[in-house]
Amino acid sequence: MVCEYYCATLKPETVWLVVATLRYAEHIAFDRTLDAEKGIFEFYVPTSAEPFFCELMNSFVERGYVSDLIKKDNRLAEPTAVL
Repeated sequence: MVCEYYCATLKPETVWLVVATLRYAEHIAFDRTLDAEKGIFEFYVPTSAEPFFCELMNSFVERGYVSDLIKKDNRLAEPTAVL
């Protein structure tokens, strides 16, 4: 089974809040930094947790903590994926 995959830009001063919230709520998402300078993060989300993840992230978007939240094809599901 492959997780759902999202990318987003996090406002630098709120990265700690977004990441801590996701880690506090177990099994919601696994996050990784793709580009620290630009604040771009990726999120691996179990399909069963996707509705809650989207609700939570949309609340962060409304508060201005997160922007450019986009669901994409899971890059690790590709047979030639580079880790």
